Amino acid sequence: MKKILLVLTGGTIGSLADASGHNEARAGEAVSLLQKGFAQSGSPEAGAEFETAMPLNLLSENMTPARWNQLIRYLKTVRWEEYEGVILAHGTDTLGFTANFLSLVLAGVEIPVFLVSSDYNLRDERANGGENFRAAVELLARGIAPDLYVPYRNGDGQMYLHRGCHLCQSGDYTADFFSADRIRLLAPGEGESRGPAEPRYRLPAKRGAWPRPWPGRGDGPRLLRQLETMDQKVLWVRPYVGLDYDCLNLEGVKAVVHGLYHSSTACAEAAREGESYGSCSVLWLLERCRQNQIPLYLQPCDPEAYTYSSTGLLLKAGARALYGMIPEMAYVKTWLGVNLGLGGRLLEEFLAGEQNGERIR
Repeated sequence: MKKILLVLTGGTIGSLADASGHNEARAGEAVSLLQKGFAQSGSPEAGAEFETAMPLNLLSENMTPARWNQLIRYLKTVRWEEYEGVILAHGTDTLGFTANFLSLVLAGVEIPVFLVSSDYNLRDERANGGENFRAAVELLARGIAPDLYVPYRNGDGQMYLHRGCHLCQSGDYTADFFSADRIRLLAPGEGESRGPAEPRYRLPAKRGAWPRPWPGRGDGPRLLRQLETMDQKVLWVRPYVGLDYDCLNLEGVKAVVHGLYHSSTACAEAAREGESYGSCSVLWLLERCRQNQIPLYLQPCDPEAYTYSSTGLLLKAGARALYGMIPEMAYVKTWLGVNLGLGGRLLEEFLAGEQNGERIR
């Protein structure tokens, strides 16, 4: 097997506790714990060879567009053909955003890419980082199809494999991760009716339509080549009672992605067309966006199947519909589109199209 490129960015998996017990990014030290733990894990792939790079060293809550730009510049230098796969160590707080982003910009790379994280620093016996890392290496060794994956052991003790383009951010009061079509991996020593137990993490013999090679395989990371920076701004708004759109600063914003309540609605306040509304109505924001030539997308909104007149009023007033992607992907894909220099019809086509199986509906 070729060597594996291990890319360190910090995060809990790349942190150690200071004297007061608080984690701080120390990826250069933590990586030795990660590799030592794997070498002693009993994995059949314990002899795997790694090449290590560290383009970032920060706790992932401190991820910014400037930091993503650093990561972009580094990824442009990688000679993908020299590696069996890539494992990128990343913190959990912004894992969902980076996973969705990289699943787009790396689509077409000939090798699998894994994002691995940890719920505790690696000196804590509760940490799942070592097992998440082991799962990534063992799936690479088994020849999994090229794509962007996230293996993660949830609090139920089960190891799940997620596609990066479907990974949701971890919720409040939990460290677990979820996605629309996650697969529970078979654990080392776990058998199934269709075959004997093996001493490694592996996909079950019977599974759905994925993993499969991502679109454009053989073309290389086309979007990564085109992308220069992520400096252009997209505003992501989540609805709540009392949201006053007059408080939002639209200076420099190139697009707005506006979330919806579970019924695919948001405050339109005016019950019927022509009635007055205040600054708590999306209609108020739409008017501000129109004055500044900023597109506003409602997400998730099926323009052919909404149920409430309030949604229809917003669409008639000029809001555009985004449907079929998780919120994190809708935001990241819109952000990527404007940073690729797309606008108007080209941006609409980019958002409606598919780069790497990101649509779930």
